Amino acid sequence: LHDGSMLYGMVQEETAQRLTIFLATGQKLVVETKEILKREDAKTSGMPSSFRQTLSVQDVADLSAWLITRSQKK
Repeated sequence: LHDGSMLYGMVQEETAQRLTIFLATGQKLVVETKEILKREDAKTSGMPSSFRQTLSVQDVADLSAWLITRSQKK
């Protein structure tokens, strides 16, 4: 950013004027695009490589259901 700070997160929404980012802390941040000096996509995923083996089928179903209910509350 123009102020020298760097942000790392997942883009939730983007317009010509604004970029909405979810940070790893769970914080939602809206940044004016004119404030962005440089933007790069991550070369690797933020998910641990063993994540797929960590969750059971039921865990994935439970997580999916929870995520859906969270998105419906907005």
